[in-house]
Amino acid sequence: MDKDESQERTSTPVQETTTLQPASVPSSSITSPDSSQKKLLYGLLAGVGLLLLVLIVLLALLMGKKDSNTTNSGTRSGTSASQQSTSTNSSDSTTATKKIILTVPTENDKLEYVIYEPRQTATNTTIDFGIRNKCNNCAQDVYTGNTTSYFDSRTQSYLLDETAGKKYSTITDIDNKVLATPSCTQSLQYNEVQNCFVAFSKVPSGTTVSWVFGKVRIDGIKIQ
Repeated sequence: MDKDESQERTSTPVQETTTLQPASVPSSSITSPDSSQKKLLYGLLAGVGLLLLVLIVLLALLMGKKDSNTTNSGTRSGTSASQQSTSTNSSDSTTATKKIILTVPTENDKLEYVIYEPRQTATNTTIDFGIRNKCNNCAQDVYTGNTTSYFDSRTQSYLLDETAGKKYSTITDIDNKVLATPSCTQSLQYNEVQNCFVAFSKVPSGTTVSWVFGKVRIDGIKIQ
């Protein structure tokens, strides 16, 4: 009996007991509900911020375009006003661009001739002049009338150099018309100037001439 029991104990396998433990989960993979909500909130705020930034940029671009249009409009208005001022021949626009060398009374005591510095080219001498209303107390406009008669005549308008005994006649354009302002008569308000010009044969620089047209004679015009 002892031998059999010993053999029985020897042949019986020993069973090992293994205790299973739950697998550990990294703490970094666990996200609490509060953390997810915060991330969602931050994402929404970032999106709203980006949208606001885009809106601000678009608004700045629109404002810049509006300012540019306003500036261009102002420039066009200023140019139009300048052109209108030139067409009405105001004394301010005239004196700003031309040098006055003489002012001479006319037969009409309300008007005077304004002689600007002559212009020289390779082939001709141009006399720029104006008629100014100097009547401060006149209730009505003053018509220049006969003060410019014959200023553009082929035979009755010329520059005279009495020292050298020479006369310089008006010149014509390709249409055989005297190179001059087509008309130099206008009704003028106080201090307003009607600007005109007429071209003559080339006068040597350094010469002092008289301008004769019709019954008018203006002395002391220096050609530079």
